[in-house]
Amino acid sequence: MNSKISLLVAAVVLQSGCATLSGTSDTSKERNDFIDVAAFPDWFQQAMKRESDDETTSVLDIHYYNINTPVKGEITLLYEDERLLNYAIDFGADAPAECYVIYEHSGLSNTLNKLTDVQIATVAENNQKDLVNRLTWALNVGMVTDTPYLSLDTLLTLEADGERVLGMVKSRAAQTNDSLQACFHNSVGYRDSFDAVFESFVSAFTDGETSPEFFENIVTLSLADRTIGYAREKYTLDADGDIAGTKDTALLIPVDPGNLMSSDSKVLSWARTDGTLINQFNTSVDNGELSSRYLIQNDGAQWQVEGELQKKPVAATLDYQGPLVSDYGHYLKYVDLLNSEAPELSVYGWVAEADPTSAMEIRLQKADAADHNMVMYAGPLTVNFIANEDGTSETGSLTQGPVVFSYQKIYQKGEPQLP
Repeated sequence: MNSKISLLVAAVVLQSGCATLSGTSDTSKERNDFIDVAAFPDWFQQAMKRESDDETTSVLDIHYYNINTPVKGEITLLYEDERLLNYAIDFGADAPAECYVIYEHSGLSNTLNKLTDVQIATVAENNQKDLVNRLTWALNVGMVTDTPYLSLDTLLTLEADGERVLGMVKSRAAQTNDSLQACFHNSVGYRDSFDAVFESFVSAFTDGETSPEFFENIVTLSLADRTIGYAREKYTLDADGDIAGTKDTALLIPVDPGNLMSSDSKVLSWARTDGTLINQFNTSVDNGELSSRYLIQNDGAQWQVEGELQKKPVAATLDYQGPLVSDYGHYLKYVDLLNSEAPELSVYGWVAEADPTSAMEIRLQKADAADHNMVMYAGPLTVNFIANEDGTSETGSLTQGPVVFSYQKIYQKGEPQLP
């Protein structure tokens, strides 16, 4: 790592009030910065605008993934083992980017948060200074074609012998079909340039991916008007004629100005074409620890749930033995209600977040409000949203007690109906 070099540049910026710029950018890209750069001196603002005009490309060659693809920057393999590949990418900044390909991981947000902590500790160690403060500068979601990624910028204050310096760690991570890609850059500025390098790196993995799903939906998730992550759903028709669904959620939730809670969840489900559930497997990992794991399936007579919550076993037979609506089936029910004269309809579903040991009545109700035309009630959860004719939604909000999450669709492929 070249963390020492990049941070020393930041120290020069702070001490002299100037920096050598290899190009600047007044980018209009929406960053969702938590901190206003205008509160900093002009010389720091100028350093934040630094960009690289280096147009070098090189070839990323990974035989295992059948990748032999040009990427931005000069890429060098630093390390590899059975778990990961580690690269440096020189893209003309005052420090190279460091990128990883990770085969097995605990989820996108958990991995990004953990590796960001490692990067910050390395910056402090290499500069022989103590970390005295860290602040989340920006948290956002980006897209590489149809692949979402998390974007995190962290401002550091380091100190030794009365000398204070600033640094910044920029972190990006995406999950493709076969692995997770994460890149880091330890330098002030170069935000657009680093994004371009990361997106080019991820594109090497997405360009050859097959896309068998007939419907895919991606939304950003926000809390208190701040983007904190995304949710992605994909649905395919399997060999048995059933609907196979996957849903991934990756969240980085601020707990104070400098620290984030990481939360990843994954849902694998199978449903009939009418939207009724066959079985479903849920997992959640919070701050690097498995927080819950459930399997629900019908043994032919009863719905059975087994798994664990906070390391304690969970086993239950549901009192309700009728059909349960699946995640895919929700879209079909939205369409049914929109096309009917009825003001509402009710179904039963399994909502693990509310109560994994029981079925729950889910009530859908038409609404006539400026920001939503439908409301879903499921135990302690209330969801307001604008339902489209195909059952999808552009925006909405989820309320549980005093907490309100909002969502915004950023990508859709196909429709939630079979052709």
